[in-house]
Amino acid sequence: KIRPEKIRVITNGIDFEKTEKLCRDTIEEGDVFRNPGAFRIISGGRLTPQKNFQLLINAFARLPDNSGAQLAIIGYGEEMEALASLAEKLGVADRVSLPGYRENPWKYIAASDVFVLSSTFEGYPNVLLEAMATGVPVVSSDCPHGPRELIINGKNGILVPVNDESSLLKAMQRIREDRSLGKKLGDSGKETARNLDLQKMVKQYESLF
Repeated sequence: KIRPEKIRVITNGIDFEKTEKLCRDTIEEGDVFRNPGAFRIISGGRLTPQKNFQLLINAFARLPDNSGAQLAIIGYGEEMEALASLAEKLGVADRVSLPGYRENPWKYIAASDVFVLSSTFEGYPNVLLEAMATGVPVVSSDCPHGPRELIINGKNGILVPVNDESSLLKAMQRIREDRSLGKKLGDSGKETARNLDLQKMVKQYESLF
């Protein structure tokens, strides 16, 4: 049996400096978000059932019409047509963007007001860590097995129960209505990502040998 004091956990890291640089790239208005003055919600990844984007669209559709919010989901996958059909059915197709693959998704995340991870499960969610590195507040489902390793609820992000549409809606509304909260979460999340820089992770591995 291995003694607990002999066990060390080293998480995945990101190239923080590179991500920060990519965030500064300019975006053309109307490329992903159609209304420059909108409250911008963004997500991304493979368009598969695991990512639970249908839940996100359902929650988004319940935001008040006067919120002026827009949702962008970046990525490709088997659910592309189903997600577009759902947005149409719910009457929000004009406010939901499914732009497909983007070589630099970070610049779009950085130009958003909140990043949402709605997955039913994850391994270690690199996309969540990368979103935190942009300084944008994050809302994530409290799914197995990664978000809770990165997010301290209410400090550097918001965790909501898996498959809980109402809680997800409430979290997005909180950030829309309280910009100071969004800034606090975004700043703390960015500091979390900075502390998980790839070079720091490499040094931790080196210290093992």
